[in-house]
Amino acid sequence: MSTINYAFKELSCKIVYYGTGLCGKTTNLLRIHESIPTKHRGDLVSLATEHDRTLFFDFLPIDLGEIRGFRTKIQIYTVPGQVFYNATRKLVLRGVDGIVFVVDSAAARFEENVESWKNMMANLAEYGASLGQIPYVIQYNKRDLPDAVPIERLQAALNPDDAPYIEAIAAQGQGVKETLKRISAMVLAKLRRVTDAEASQETAGIAGRKITAPATGVSAAATAQGAAAASRTTARSAASLQTSRQTSRQALSVKQRCDVYWGSVRVGKGFVEFTDSSARQGPGGETQPGAPEATRRVSVDARVVLFFRRRFEAPLRAMGVEIRKAAQDEVPYETFGSVTDESQGPGKVFVWIRKGNVPTLYMRCHGPMMSLTLTPEGKGRVF
Repeated sequence: MSTINYAFKELSCKIVYYGTGLCGKTTNLLRIHESIPTKHRGDLVSLATEHDRTLFFDFLPIDLGEIRGFRTKIQIYTVPGQVFYNATRKLVLRGVDGIVFVVDSAAARFEENVESWKNMMANLAEYGASLGQIPYVIQYNKRDLPDAVPIERLQAALNPDDAPYIEAIAAQGQGVKETLKRISAMVLAKLRRVTDAEASQETAGIAGRKITAPATGVSAAATAQGAAAASRTTARSAASLQTSRQTSRQALSVKQRCDVYWGSVRVGKGFVEFTDSSARQGPGGETQPGAPEATRRVSVDARVVLFFRRRFEAPLRAMGVEIRKAAQDEVPYETFGSVTDESQGPGKVFVWIRKGNVPTLYMRCHGPMMSLTLTPEGKGRVF
């Protein structure tokens, strides 16, 4: 499942390379990593074990332009090939957007390929997913081997649905880019279809609010009056909903002690206070919307490595809701970003707030000298 980061306007898709041990999954990623310009790729993480080259996963984010104003990235993972790492295989498959199944063409590995294929489908089924719902490509690797299994036999055993396939020699770089381009195009095409369908549903929902034709004997004037009344009712409902949403935001206020992190290292302590005073009082004392966005503010008092203290206050603007995964749940966070030209903070500030009986606040400060992350005291750098 693709994830959206509203604060950074990023959309991330997840592609998993799946297959038996030493079939060429990590080799694919190494060749991809070598061929992509540094500005478009992240660090490649590869953990070797006694029997396999990937214990957990390889991770390679790649920039692919924008979809509906969001910068798109693809994160590439591989699973460990050995059977006794199946729990990790299953974990890596969670939320997958596209799959490349890498096949070892050696005759001696034929049965292992079939077992790995069945294992992948079983792991997907545990998440309620199937290959009918997820774009996938099959890569027949090591086609230069003298005992390579014929493509026809591999197709019959591993590709009954006639999915796209590519012949490759990953060690020499052949077929590697073609595989990535094909699965990336399929994933992005599906993502665009989904976003276009959602946009069409929203448009249809608005356009669909119409007055039906009058019954026999009802005058056109009466119909017009009914339409006007319906329009006023709809407007009042929309205004009421908007006011309700704004009022719920106006009540948001957080005071919190924090741990301060520079990268992954805890470097100090801090205190953060977030206030949303973007409300005006009406004649009867009721809350009214409409105050400037700059009345949402965050105040920070952070002490870094005992001797360096940073205090600042930044005006914020609302940026919507971001959904993040926590254990088995999807948790909504209200997100806010600093008003750049007015901020007195260290460059750019982003705030995430999870509502509850005791709201929880996370913050990142990006500046020319350092980037700091503030998390709830004692919780660790988990955001």
